[in-house]
Amino acid sequence: MGGTPTCLHLTPFRRVQVNHPSPDAGAIAREMEEWGGPRGIAQTRDLEFPASTAVDWLFDRSAGEGKAPEEWPQHPGGDRLVGYAGGIGPGNVGDVLRKIAATGPYWIDMESGVRTDDWLDLDKVEAVCRAVYR
Repeated sequence: MGGTPTCLHLTPFRRVQVNHPSPDAGAIAREMEEWGGPRGIAQTRDLEFPASTAVDWLFDRSAGEGKAPEEWPQHPGGDRLVGYAGGIGPGNVGDVLRKIAATGPYWIDMESGVRTDDWLDLDKVEAVCRAVYR
């Protein structure tokens, strides 16, 4: 394989998350271009979003384990799209959004926070929506 694109057809997708302990934003962006052009997402565990804009950055201190961080990084400003993850669910999403206090576009990731027995739980999704949009 070594550097040859696989037969993945990602053109239907607008964004693809790449989970790696030491992501290389430039390499991810190049791979995404070879795979049809979706925007890459990479995780960071740092309390400051990386300067690179080659990918969109997702802050997840627990690396997908659903554990809430002690603190959240500030939005980098401007129109950069960044994400926040880690222990977010229906019971704390309002508090988390107040703590994040983002000044620009962002998304929240709460995979485990809206699941029951590893299945998407629409009651939890509804509870999140009610907490956010009340």
